[in-house]
Amino acid sequence: MPAAISTGIGSESQKPLATVVIGGLVTSTILTLIILPILYAIVYKFMHMRSNMKILKKIGAV
Repeated sequence: MPAAISTGIGSESQKPLATVVIGGLVTSTILTLIILPILYAIVYKFMHMRSNMKILKKIGAV
């Protein structure tokens, strides 16, 4: 964070990299803690519905 808000000598070359690093950390945190568990829950519900069990057995997924 300090590299992203610095105004000293050489900060012109550090700011873009620091911004990308901070954005990557925020994005990966959101994906890991929020989006991925939601996707797992959706797939789990789909895989364990009675109506889908016949289809999944036919294709060999269960």
